[in-house]
Amino acid sequence: MRFAKELLVITACAMVAMSAFAAKTGNSAAKSEAPTALAEEIRVRETAVWEAAKTKDIAAFQALVAEDARMIFTSGVKTRAEYIQSIAERDITRYALQDFQVFRPAPNAVFTIYKATISGVFGGKMVEAFTVREASVWVWRSGRWVAVLNQETPIQ
Repeated sequence: MRFAKELLVITACAMVAMSAFAAKTGNSAAKSEAPTALAEEIRVRETAVWEAAKTKDIAAFQALVAEDARMIFTSGVKTRAEYIQSIAERDITRYALQDFQVFRPAPNAVFTIYKATISGVFGGKMVEAFTVREASVWVWRSGRWVAVLNQETPIQ
């Protein structure tokens, strides 16, 4: 229950912060960007989540994504357990992450915004490359950063 409340608070804060940053222009958002070393660590961890999904490495995925995490897709909201159960339904053959940004609105929370171009077999159908906007929230728990929220939005 504690994690559910923590996730709700962090999600709300992240959504407010993302909305505020989206409304700004120029370099005014740079003040809340994460320090370079932290931004690189989170970029590496975010990429590792993608690699774990691509290779179906459940242990790596579980180490990076919190048990109480939520993932939001056009098809709905999935828990970590539901995502892992559905992993056989997709074969990511390629992915590329671009325009990676990391922001730190609080000492124990960061969020990322980036574009991902993905291709593969989804639901038994070959899908050519398509691009989505990704946003993820990472929190510091038990001495490490774990992903607690991810939202994927198609780019038209």
